Amino acid sequence: MVYWKQRGNVKWVQLGDENSKLFHANATLRHIRNLITLLSDHSRNLVHDHSLKADLIKNDFKERPETSNFEHMLFDLDSQFIQDVDLSPLEEPFSHQEIDEVTM
Repeated sequence: MVYWKQRGNVKWVQLGDENSKLFHANATLRHIRNLITLLSDHSRNLVHDHSLKADLIKNDFKERPETSNFEHMLFDLDSQFIQDVDLSPLEEPFSHQEIDEVTM
């Protein structure tokens, strides 16, 4: 059962479908979809072996920071924040009326 919980999504286990055919089929499809069966190297040779694929990915990520052409950010982060917002009402305790409205 642990095998299938690891292959499936946590959402499926929480909803109680952890031992149904639907859960097993979903876990199998997710496994197939996430599986990298082959890669091609820089010479266009197909790589099937797991350790060679891992080395290929590792080396590719090692090379990426050296070839980055990042110059500046086109996104103005400061413009996304609202300045001078009064948050003092958030510090006030809840009123009985607010509690009654929520519990009804």
